[in-house]
Amino acid sequence: MLALIGLSFRFYGYEATWHLWNIPTIKPFFADLRTVIGWSDAIREGRNLPLMDYPPLWLYIGRMGIGQEQVPALAFLLLLGYFISLFVFAMDMTVRPHYSWQLLFFHLLSCYVMNASMLIW
Repeated sequence: MLALIGLSFRFYGYEATWHLWNIPTIKPFFADLRTVIGWSDAIREGRNLPLMDYPPLWLYIGRMGIGQEQVPALAFLLLLGYFISLFVFAMDMTVRPHYSWQLLFFHLLSCYVMNASMLIW
């Protein structure tokens, strides 16, 4: 599945691939993560911003010196961690039918789960 999406990115482009499944895109890429890093950049520059409703873990990312240039690499690491945890969780499903981890995988990639972060924040 991921290889298919990767090939689609290569031949159709980023936006056209997501629009095939009616998933809207925004620019700049990873805008939500850029917001967190931008907030941390502003605090580092001494600006007095109102508190944002982000967990402290996200705010420590900015204190580590990660800037806007490193956002794509950080997003890749977060996605990689997400998929690794998904497969580790799926390996525990040996009692269930062999196709249950595939169903879990596709469910976790659904737009409803991806939209959950917007609902939480």
